[in-house]
Parts: sequence; structure tokens; C-alpha cells
Amino acid sequence: MINLDKNSVVYIASPSIPTGGAKSLHQLANKLISFGIDTKVFYYMNGEFTGDKEVLFPFCNAEVVLEEDICDCEDNLLIIPEVQGDLIRRFNKLRKCIWWLSLDFYLDNSLIGITKNSLKRRNLPCWVAPVIFMKHLLKDHNQFFPSKCLTKRELGSVYHMYNCHYIKEYLKNKGVPENRMSYLCGPLEDKYLNVDFETVMKYKKNVVIYNPAKMNKSFFSNLQKEFINMGRDIKFVPIINMDRNQVYETVRSAKVYIDFGFFPGPERMPREAVALYCNIVTSLDGSAENDIDVPIPRNFKFDIREKHSVFEVSRLIIDMLDDYKEYVHFGDKYRQKVWNQIQFFDQTVSEIFVR
Repeated sequence: MINLDKNSVVYIASPSIPTGGAKSLHQLANKLISFGIDTKVFYYMNGEFTGDKEVLFPFCNAEVVLEEDICDCEDNLLIIPEVQGDLIRRFNKLRKCIWWLSLDFYLDNSLIGITKNSLKRRNLPCWVAPVIFMKHLLKDHNQFFPSKCLTKRELGSVYHMYNCHYIKEYLKNKGVPENRMSYLCGPLEDKYLNVDFETVMKYKKNVVIYNPAKMNKSFFSNLQKEFINMGRDIKFVPIINMDRNQVYETVRSAKVYIDFGFFPGPERMPREAVALYCNIVTSLDGSAENDIDVPIPRNFKFDIREKHSVFEVSRLIIDMLDDYKEYVHFGDKYRQKVWNQIQFFDQTVSEIFVR
């Protein structure tokens, strides 16, 4: 819980590019404004204030401010995404809150973190670690200094909002007490709420969709070869170069969504897919590993580093396409979780920010 008085100003830092995380930050700004809380946004990237004066998302009613407009006093609150951790060192009096929108991207802010993640994502042996470490150091050493990763003391000095169990466990392991953190997940748009199955069913086709930006390319290539060997012509549709309406229509038409990338947080795309009654198949990386953040059957999640996974995934996809209605109910728990995030966002925000 964060107590605000009638004179408090909330400043929300956001990257100046329209990512899912930036959208969540602007959704929060809008919600706080609707509660009568004076809320302003500013743009900060790569250790610098960008100077942008126009709001990034047209739906957001927050005023955009510059660095010199920020009043550094104890009544006010600064909310930052985890990847901008260095910002807490710029202000002495402002109360601070980190909204954790991902974990892996935060860990990538340190040389050790990005080395470990690179080894895991690319399934490389440990002896390659020094090579990966030096590659990142030489590529852009300024990216890591000063560190955006926070010390244990710094983590303990601020309030935290986490958007998934995966991140909550990380914070607990870093010694952050339960009373210094709250759950808050950026919701999908209202059009994904309580979608009627029979309405969606008439649009469904034998299509498998995926996000190429997150796909493990090696595993996906092997999966496509497996289908060719089986003599099955499976239609894969990448979600790329589409506007929001095109994404919605494409997801609505698909029977299966596959995601064999890493899950740094709850991820919007699989949530959109399950809300529109796609069967979900994932990796076991990041937040997908636990059954709280991605509550689908365990046998729908795969260790893509195991050779036999290609065979098992191919059979599961075929079954999900051929017997779609027999599988779609396995997403009910996940679907309800996504709907709850939309339905109870107002309530959750009001319980965290108290006046």
C-alpha cells in the first residue's frame, strides 16, 4: 500500500517507444488520473531523459513533463519500470516504486546476467561463458555502467509492484518483505474480456500462430521439418507487421498459439491468444515454468533443449488442431486469470494507491 495525500504528484517514467511495458505504464497513469490523483509521465531511455513532450499513447490523458518539472519532495511518488533502476539514484526525496514488468530484461542490464541468459536461451555450454561475456562488454560497455541493477539495500528502500509470480519469487529471494510489494498486472483491452466461445468458434481455422520476435528459431525450424517428414501441411502464421485490429482478427482465427521463447513476465501475446480460445503450447522458460503465471497443463509445456521435444510438440499440435474442442477447455483457468486482470484492474490499483 502507498499512501498519497491530496497534494501528492505521481511521476511515471516510461520508455519512449510503444512497447507492451510502456503501454502498461500509460494505462496506470490513466487509471490514477481517473481516481483524481495528479499523475504525470516523462520519458527516459538509456540513462537519459529524452525530452519528448508528446504523450506516447493517444488514449493516455497524463501531462508529459521534462526533468526540470519534477518536484523532488517527500509528498510525491516516482514510479519506474525495472529496466530504469538507475533513476532512483537521481532523486533524493521522492518516494520510489518499481513496477516490475519483466525480470529477464532487468537481469540483462548486468554483464553477468546477460551472459547467463544468453547461455540459457541459446542452449550453449558453460565454457562459452567468457566469450559471451567479452562480446557484450566490447559491444557496448556503456550499457552496463552505471548499473541499472540495484543493490540489495536499494531494493529494500523502495516499494515494488510485480506482475507475475515469477518476479515475486525473485524479490522474495532478494529479501524484499511481503508488506513492501503488491501484485499489479497491466490488463489487456476490454475487447478481450468475457469473449463468448460460440461467437469466436465460427472464425476458427486450422491455423497455428506465433510471435517470431520471441520464437527460438532453431527449435521452430526443426518443428517445421518434423511436419514435412510427417506429410502434414501445417499453416503457421507469424504475428508481425500488423495493427491492433489485424492482430485481434488473426488470433481469433487460430486454433493454436505456440511460444518457444523466454517469458520475462506474463507476456501479452499468450494472454491475448488464450482469451480468444487458442490452445496454448509453450516453453518452460521464465514465467512459463510455473503453473501460477501460465496455468495450462504441464504436458503443454516443453523443455526445448531436449531433442525429443520436437516430436512431442508436433503430435500435440496435430491433436489440438484435429480435436480442437476436446482441448480448448484446458485453457479455462488461464483464460479466467486473464479476464480477472482486466475486470479487477481498477480495484487492484485503488487498493495499492490510497488517499
